[in-house]
Amino acid sequence: MTWGQLGKLVLKIPWKSLYSSPVIVNIEDLFLLAAPESEIVYVPEREEKWAQEAKQAELRRIEDAKKRALEKGRFF
Repeated sequence: MTWGQLGKLVLKIPWKSLYSSPVIVNIEDLFLLAAPESEIVYVPEREEKWAQEAKQAELRRIEDAKKRALEKGRFF
């Protein structure tokens, strides 16, 4: 759940020098309420499996890069 209220927002945009001068954003009276989703259940096994798959994918990517480098005559 997210809820918010903004009191005042002022943007100072330098139209004549957009690429060289900064845009200034002034925010006053910002109230923001953010709460985690209570319906989502954390499953450690699923998280561990996802992390292991990510590591395996990275290792495959590194091995493929090494093979391509060897084919082109470059060595690590």
